[in-house]
Amino acid sequence: MHANKKDNIANNSLAKSRVDELSNRYKRDEKKIWPEEAVKKMSEAVKINEPGNLYYDVYRGEEETTYIVMERYESQSDLDAHSQYDHFRNIGAEMGQYMSEPPEVKILKSL
Repeated sequence: MHANKKDNIANNSLAKSRVDELSNRYKRDEKKIWPEEAVKKMSEAVKINEPGNLYYDVYRGEEETTYIVMERYESQSDLDAHSQYDHFRNIGAEMGQYMSEPPEVKILKSL
């Protein structure tokens, strides 16, 4: 029982050091086809090249023109570094030309 309590304390400490989950809503231009290959490339590049990334998953939204990216990082510095990687700038620029508006970013707090 003592070991379980110690593990729980360690897990709670780790959870509190993580950056809360980010939800990014992307709305594509209705006249353009969303570049799903670019989205897949971004997801793979983040998972491979960003050791502080815990997950980076892409979903279709309720509307046909909406996509949601759920992502989480070990620390704020890992999140800050995310936008500094070449793959973020290059693939992000490719994806950006298909968007009808800037992404809507939400920070979700874990319970």
